[in-house]
Amino acid sequence: MRRLLTSPVLFLLLLASGFAGEFHLTLRSQSPTEKVPSEKSPTDKTLQSTVEVAETWDAIETAVIICDVWDAHHSWNAVRRLEEFAPRMNEVVREARKRGAVIIHAPSDCMPAYVGHPA
Repeated sequence: MRRLLTSPVLFLLLLASGFAGEFHLTLRSQSPTEKVPSEKSPTDKTLQSTVEVAETWDAIETAVIICDVWDAHHSWNAVRRLEEFAPRMNEVVREARKRGAVIIHAPSDCMPAYVGHPA
């Protein structure tokens, strides 16, 4: 079964240690636990608990999908965020590629600019 890494959070959870061809990850998710009355709202507020699961993935069954990493963007805040996490993301992607994972670059709304381009 192919595995997909699609979130920046998952990028940061990927450990650079381990055996070649394997990724040792700590997957995190949140699950609703109970509803409690909220002081600021008459509706109930759902409490969340964080669940962590340790997994080992085979690198050749893993794909890293990099969404919307731009060389330029109209939002300065988006550019600043990218400048902060891009160096770490680059390290993770380089390590994933070295171990055999497939790297997919997936821009979303900029594709019309590349219509007719051979790439």
